[in-house]
Amino acid sequence: MSRQFWVILAVIVVGTAIYYPFSPGGRQQRNMDRAARHIPAIKAQIAGDARFADITLNPYTGNGGSLLVLGEVPSEDDVEALKAIVAKTNPPTPVAFVVRPASNLAVRPK
Repeated sequence: MSRQFWVILAVIVVGTAIYYPFSPGGRQQRNMDRAARHIPAIKAQIAGDARFADITLNPYTGNGGSLLVLGEVPSEDDVEALKAIVAKTNPPTPVAFVVRPASNLAVRPK
């Protein structure tokens, strides 16, 4: 292959390496990494509290990379308490709450 090919290839590789951290995908990955590193701080705050036994925490691709709080708690007051606990830990990324109170579940026919 010609020298010109290798020069063009090198420019493309270097350009991509420089651009990626500033791209939407690069920012999303950086935020997901931050969320993953923050999860232990939240787990430490909710550990041992039976109201939050069914809560899971994960990095999430939404919102340009965020922290997903997912699960079910006994009541609407517990949803608000969980939001307050998470906010108190100062998450470094947006937080997506998908938490519902058990009292809002549809009644199943017998």
